[in-house]
Amino acid sequence: MNNKNKFTIKGKYRIRNAETGAILFETKNLVVNTGLNLTLTQLAGTTSTPITHLAVGTSNLAVTESDTTLNTELYRKSVTISIDNNILTASATFGLAEANDSWYELGMLTASSGGVMFSHANIVFQKLSDVAVIVEYISELTNN
Repeated sequence: MNNKNKFTIKGKYRIRNAETGAILFETKNLVVNTGLNLTLTQLAGTTSTPITHLAVGTSNLAVTESDTTLNTELYRKSVTISIDNNILTASATFGLAEANDSWYELGMLTASSGGVMFSHANIVFQKLSDVAVIVEYISELTNN
C-alpha cells in the first residue's frame, strides 16, 4: 500500500475596488520559511499565534523564501479572516487616505508590528486617494 500524501499550501493576493468589487490586481504568493514553520508549530500545538495583519510595501526587490519582513514596509492593517472548504480568506480595507503610494510588495504577518511573516509577494500597484481598496489573501490547503 502506498500512502504518499503531498500537503500543499497555495496562496494568492487579490486587490479589489472597495466600491465596485472589480479586481484590480491579482498575483500568486510565496509562503516563506517562517510561514512554513508557523504552520508546523500550529499543528504541533506549540504556538497559537495566528496571522492577523496584512502589510504593503514599496520595495521592488524580489521576494525570497528566507524573507522575514517586507523589504520596505509602508502600512499594516489588521485582517478579518474566514475559512470555508479548506480555503482561508484574510481581508483588509485600505481607505481613501491610507497607504497612497506605489505598492510593490504584500505580506501576511502575525502582529501589528514585527511578528512572524507567513507569506510575501511582489506586485505593481498604484494606490490612489480616490479609490478605497480591499486586499485579500486567499490560501488553500490541498492534499495531492
